[in-house]
Amino acid sequence: GYFSTSLFFVISGFILSYLYIRPDGRMSQSKRAFWIARVARVYPLHISILLLAAPIATVVVAFTGAAEVFDLVVGGLLCATLLQAWFPAYALSWNAPTWALSAVAFYYLAFPWLVTAVCGQSRRQQFVSLAALPIISLTPTFLYLAAFPDGGEPLSFWHEFVMRTPLLWIPHFLMGTLLARLFSISRCDLTWHNATPRRVSW
Repeated sequence: GYFSTSLFFVISGFILSYLYIRPDGRMSQSKRAFWIARVARVYPLHISILLLAAPIATVVVAFTGAAEVFDLVVGGLLCATLLQAWFPAYALSWNAPTWALSAVAFYYLAFPWLVTAVCGQSRRQQFVSLAALPIISLTPTFLYLAAFPDGGEPLSFWHEFVMRTPLLWIPHFLMGTLLARLFSISRCDLTWHNATPRRVSW
């Protein structure tokens, strides 16, 4: 399960780079057009699912007392605006899996600047970054385990902070972007098809 979350973020970075970064390292469209396309593709479905989940969540809370009305409203607003992953107490509210969508929404927002940072590196720097990012991504987990050797309480503040905060997952997203850049994999230039299968596999 958790491995698939990591893979989701890596693939997200890879696909966006494949679709929107030209071989010269610049974006293939303006920031505004990119953001409009992302919102149009993701947000209507997100809101539709949230509206379907709202009656269920309300009934469950009403009968179980699992949350206060204030928390229900705040969680709903954060989920509707895709900000829930930034608030550990509400990261899993209403529609739990969408915390990952909340993180990806942030990556969409930051993507034009991430592209500039990644593509501004030399090829050697990109390889070094790709090697360092897995270590960086694991650092918060190691710090958490140092503080809570027994694993801590599930759903506690620090547990959810390490598990859900978008900034702590950004190394995975950047790994996908770097993989696309290092192998020059782009829909704008298909010469990468000529690379040997072994090279692409490694």
